[in-house]
Amino acid sequence: MLHRKKSTTPLMILIIVYFVFMAIFAYILLFSAEIRIIDEKDASGARVFYIENSTDLQLEDVTVKYRTGNGEAKDLGRFSTLQPKERKLLNFEGIAPGEVTIIAELPLQKTFQRTVVIERKPPFTFRMNPAGKLEAGKEFTLAAEICNATESEMNMMVQETHQYGFFREEPNMDDNEAISAGNCATVRYSLTPLQKGETTIYFNVTGANTTEQYAEPLKVE
Repeated sequence: MLHRKKSTTPLMILIIVYFVFMAIFAYILLFSAEIRIIDEKDASGARVFYIENSTDLQLEDVTVKYRTGNGEAKDLGRFSTLQPKERKLLNFEGIAPGEVTIIAELPLQKTFQRTVVIERKPPFTFRMNPAGKLEAGKEFTLAAEICNATESEMNMMVQETHQYGFFREEPNMDDNEAISAGNCATVRYSLTPLQKGETTIYFNVTGANTTEQYAEPLKVE
């Protein structure tokens, strides 16, 4: 008696479909990396940029480049690994201010890019300490910290400007400081408000052929 051989075609189709599905799933799980290029303000108020691994997987061999205008992409950095949710600071030292396209690349992956504006970084930082509660007729002191962000000594001038007639102290006050590389100095101004209300004091800070203006709003009760 002859025995009819059962067809294996349906089984083979199921096996092929299974492996295709598993391959697609593995690709999605392992190779659909997502990189973010984000920007924040640092403690001095300067804009800084990070590259971030926004996935729950470790990413390897991440290359970062930048391009200005229609020029060729140039290397900006390379990271052997990026842990899940880890971010790395991007260094734009020596790159001229203006519009820049940041490009992040992974092996066998799509390219991530974002166009940003690199701001000119001033050679110094200026940070005003809170004045606290102010009362009419009572003297208070404003203290500001100035830091030299260059690699050489800098002669700095701070010109304070306030609303005429609002304070007892007239005229406006100037201060000159010689600050060594990487160090900071504190300037103080004593003022006595003659009335209640709101006003703004301006500080023009000059150093290394750069002038920046900072505003400090005040409320007198």
